[in-house]
Amino acid sequence: MLSVIQVMLNAFLDICLFRKNPQDLPKSNVLLCLSVAGYMLASTLLALLSEQLTDATMAGIIEAMLVMLFTYGLLQIRNKTERWSQTVTALSGAGIIISLIAFPLYYLSTTDNQEGISQSIGLLLLIVLIIWNIAIMAHIFRHALQTTIGFGIAIAVSYIWIISSFITILFPPQLQ
Repeated sequence: MLSVIQVMLNAFLDICLFRKNPQDLPKSNVLLCLSVAGYMLASTLLALLSEQLTDATMAGIIEAMLVMLFTYGLLQIRNKTERWSQTVTALSGAGIIISLIAFPLYYLSTTDNQEGISQSIGLLLLIVLIIWNIAIMAHIFRHALQTTIGFGIAIAVSYIWIISSFITILFPPQLQ
């Protein structure tokens, strides 16, 4: 089982490093379900850093559903719904990789020290991670929709904005 997970994570890392495209993933319902479940878990764990367990779990589930719906809608507009499984698998897998990287960066950005150097470095690295995430998503959408990288970037930014706005409306940040 461990080798299957390692193979999956390596494929997702290759997508994140722009060495593979979503169409390079097998069209597999098992892989789709595993990657979406992993994405839900990763989203829930990230949300737990600022939310209660119930809200974090619901946010993770809703976010994964929005990813699937948004992607289907985009592909439907371009008459490319046959690419849905591989596109959602790629987006979910990339989301898992980004989340794994985000955990230590989040803690680094919230570390309190006298000079605030760790916080500054952590925040800077989180900004770099966000930009990298947009580039990954643009790469995935560019291939899934057979479009330009510029349009892929516009879709990725819109995608992140819509999903994060929806989650924020449903689960407003808790004031500490």
